[in-house]
Amino acid sequence: MLDPSIELARGAFIIGLVITAVFYERLRVLTGGAITASYIAFLLLNGNYADVVAWLFLTAIGIFAITTTSKYVALPRNWLFFVGIIAPALVHAVLVLWGTTEAWTGLGPLITAGLYVTNGLTAYDIVREGALKIFSAIAAVVVATLVILIPLRMWLENSGHFEEATQSSNFMYESLSPIEVVACILLAAAARLSLGLGSAGIIGAIFWLQLGSVESVVVVVLFSVAGTLIFRKLAPLLALTQRQQMYVVFIVGGIVSWFGLFWAAYTGIGGAAVPLQYALEPLIVIPLMVLESTRIGLPKALSGATFVVVAVAGIGLIPSLDASLQVPLYVGAAIAMSVMFVPGVRRLREGWDAARDAGVRFPVLKGI
Repeated sequence: MLDPSIELARGAFIIGLVITAVFYERLRVLTGGAITASYIAFLLLNGNYADVVAWLFLTAIGIFAITTTSKYVALPRNWLFFVGIIAPALVHAVLVLWGTTEAWTGLGPLITAGLYVTNGLTAYDIVREGALKIFSAIAAVVVATLVILIPLRMWLENSGHFEEATQSSNFMYESLSPIEVVACILLAAAARLSLGLGSAGIIGAIFWLQLGSVESVVVVVLFSVAGTLIFRKLAPLLALTQRQQMYVVFIVGGIVSWFGLFWAAYTGIGGAAVPLQYALEPLIVIPLMVLESTRIGLPKALSGATFVVVAVAGIGLIPSLDASLQVPLYVGAAIAMSVMFVPGVRRLREGWDAARDAGVRFPVLKGI
């Protein structure tokens, strides 16, 4: 039986995406990330106000990190993007760990709430476009989404669909290890910025690990490969910009993933049942993999994603080992992840050196 809570979450995601895409096409307004408004609308619909407060707080952390870093280091936009993602994620992870201690009993739900990625996406757009413009756009999309979702939820409740469901799926709000999530974000950043590989989205590797079976991972990968091959044929005919491609892939890929996994599970394809139980992950990770594979190629996208998954899985095993080994292993993992950024930093230095040399050779602004 379908879980109405999960189906409503998926509906909120798709509806919010469509409205976000329309806003961008008609007004050329960014909304703090393609998926942010959908998340916020669903959180408000379910009364998760602490998550919204934490999202605002962590967004402010991301803005501070980006603006402060850009004052002292000349970084390209893709590096600043990950600065905006990593800084609030680190704060979020510390608060999650801190909030589980006895001293924070009662305040834990507030300080540990929030989302690991959307606050960074919002911070990045705010630095580019301004807080008033971005928050106004997010508010408009959230309100438009809720105008559709609230009557839909009321109809489902009045029809008894929520009462018929035995319980909301345990996969709806999966508890994530903050250490694994931060490691996943850092590895994804290294894969993209330094190695030129994909990463199944910023935290997509976590979803792969949550699936818990090779068969389920294969199903998700096959959906991604099929979507990539189809979109590669269609993209040249559509003449879309990169942002338009993102919206199209998210909306169409999300819908196809939603109904495709349902019918795959319904017809008895074994690996489809597990990913179908997750509310939003397959609707996000599969389109992200399609988008990555379209832009950098399937070999780089899949090899990068596999690398990140294996590395995060290894880090996830550390807590199960002897306590005397855990700290050295965590330190070793941190050093290894730092080393992975070396090729990217070298390319940055080459760009800085080239810019400095060009300024010396062609002092066009000298004396101005």
